[in-house]
Amino acid sequence: MSRLICACLGVLLGFVVSTAGAETVTVGGAVVPIAHGWKQTIVDGQVALTPTDLPQGVVCTFTLLGGEPFDGRVRERLAEEWKPLAALGRVVSDEGVKVDGAGSPVEVASRSGTIEIQGKATLYVWLLVARANGRTERMIFIATTPEAFSRYVPAVGRMVNGTTYVPPGAPAAPLPAAAAPAAPAPLVAASPGTFGLMHYRVPAGWREKRYSNGVTLSPADPPRGEPLDLTIMTPKPAAGTLSQALAASWDEACVQFGATKTSSVNGTAYDAKEERRSFKGWPYVRGSGVVTAADKSDYFMDLLVMRVNDRLERIVILSKQFRTTYDTWSLYRSPDYGPVCQSIIFGVKFDDWKEPPVEPATLKGGGIVGVWAGVTMMGGALKGTYAIFFSNGQVFFGSRFPLEGLDQFDTWLDSEQVPRYWGTYSMNGGSGTIKMLYGDIPVDWKGDGLILTTSKTEHRFVRLPPVDGARFNGTYEIPSWNNTTGTIAFTGDGRFEDQGALDATIHQVAYPFRITTAPGGGTYVVKDYTITFDYRDGRRYRAAFYGDHYDKANPSPDVIVMSFNDDVLKKR
Repeated sequence: MSRLICACLGVLLGFVVSTAGAETVTVGGAVVPIAHGWKQTIVDGQVALTPTDLPQGVVCTFTLLGGEPFDGRVRERLAEEWKPLAALGRVVSDEGVKVDGAGSPVEVASRSGTIEIQGKATLYVWLLVARANGRTERMIFIATTPEAFSRYVPAVGRMVNGTTYVPPGAPAAPLPAAAAPAAPAPLVAASPGTFGLMHYRVPAGWREKRYSNGVTLSPADPPRGEPLDLTIMTPKPAAGTLSQALAASWDEACVQFGATKTSSVNGTAYDAKEERRSFKGWPYVRGSGVVTAADKSDYFMDLLVMRVNDRLERIVILSKQFRTTYDTWSLYRSPDYGPVCQSIIFGVKFDDWKEPPVEPATLKGGGIVGVWAGVTMMGGALKGTYAIFFSNGQVFFGSRFPLEGLDQFDTWLDSEQVPRYWGTYSMNGGSGTIKMLYGDIPVDWKGDGLILTTSKTEHRFVRLPPVDGARFNGTYEIPSWNNTTGTIAFTGDGRFEDQGALDATIHQVAYPFRITTAPGGGTYVVKDYTITFDYRDGRRYRAAFYGDHYDKANPSPDVIVMSFNDDVLKKR
C-alpha cells in the first residue's frame, strides 16, 4: 500500500500523535510555514498539519508526504500519485491536472476532487507534487466535509505558496519570488465577482469556479457538449512590452491547461492584434490561435493581456473547436456566447484604476446626431457607407450597418471588436472632423446633407429617417439554404410566421447552429433601426433594418430589405 494511501487511512482512523508547534516544518526538501491556529502532528511517521478549531467528528489535515530524487515530468508524477488515491473509492469529481511554474526552478502540479469511500466517508482532496532541486516533494490536503474543505483551503494555499525548497540537509534559505510560483489551487468558497483587485460580473446562466490562483466562468449548460471557459489568470508584475507579456502568458496558459501550442498560417503560435488602449483607459493586447489538449482535441484560445498600473492582468478563453466540411467552429464564435465573453472582459473594474467617464450612446440629440448614408471609396471600390453619429461623441463609419441594428447597441463594446469602424467627432458650427484610427475625415453640414471628404474627394450623405414602429402585411420569400426558398408572413398587428426566410439572413457561417433554423412564429418590433423577432418558443432573433425601400404609408411593399447584408425579401 502506498504511503499516500496509508496517510489517508491513518487520518480517517485517527492514528495521530501531537507534537509541539513550530513556525516552520521541514520534510524532505520542503520548508513549510505552519499557519496560525494549526498544529503539527505525526501520522504514520509523516508530518500532518491540522487546524485546532475543527468541529467534533470532522477530519481536516494537510499532510507532508516527503519526496525523493526525480528528473522526469511533474505532470506524469502527479498522475501516478493520483491513481492509488482514486482507487480508494468512487471518484465523484475530478478537476484535472494543473501545472504552474513550468520551466522555472520550482514546478508545482496539483489535482483536486471528491472521492466516496464506501461505508466510511467522503474525501475532499487536494494533491500536490512540487519539482525542485532535482526532487519531488508531495503534499495532500484532505477534509471529510465540503464546509471544512472550503473553510481551511485558503490557509493551506498560503502554506503551499509560502513553502521554500532546499536540498535535504541544506539551510532553509528562501528562493527568489520569481522562482517560487503560486501553486494551482482547488475550488474555494469566497466572495463571487472579485479576484485580487479585479471585479467582474457573472452573467445569468453562467457559473463561477473560484481558485486561489484564478477564477473560471463558463456557461452552466452549454449546448451539445461544447465546453467554453473564461479564466481570469493570476496577475503578474509588469515587465517588458505588452507583446512580450502576451508571448509569455500564452506559454503559461498552455502549461496551466495542459495544452500544446500549434502554428497559425503565419507560422506563429497565435495571431496578435495591434496593441491599443481600451475605452476604460488601460492598454492591452490580445492574441488568438488553436491549442491541442492532452486528448488531442483542438481548442480555440483567445488571450487578452492588459497593463493596469504596475501589473499585468490576464484573461484567457478556451473553447473546444469542431470541424465542418468547409470551416471550423466553436461555441465562442456563436453570436449567443462570444459577445457575452466580451462583455465580461470589458466590464471588469479594478480597485486601483480610475476609469475615464464613459457616457452611454443614444440617437437622441440635435445637430448631426443620427444615421446617415452615402457612397465612398472603401477597399479600392465605391461602396454604400454609413456614418452614425451618437450623442456621446462616438461615430460609426463603415461599409456595412451594425450587425443587429442600433436597438440596445453597446457602442463601447463594439468599438473594441471592430476598432477600424469607430472614431470620435467634433463639430463647430457647420464644420467638424471625424477622427478614425487611420486618419481624419473633414465634415461639412450643408442644409439637409453632410459632405464627408475621404481620399481628397467629397461625398454627400443623407439622413435616414427613423423606422420605429414599422409594420408589414403580406408574405415574402428569399432563396435560402440548400437551394430552397424561405418564406415569412407578416401581419399588420405585429405578428409573423417564418418558414426559412429568416434563416437565409444569417451570414455568420463560423457557427453552424443558427437560432433561426427551425420554423416558427411570434411577434416582431422595429426600433432604432433593428427588427426584433420574438418566437413563441422563447427564441429571439435581431437583424438590422434601416428602412431601405420602406414607406410608412405602404405596409405591403414589393420588397423588404433587412440585415447588415442587405438581404432582399420579395413579395409573393
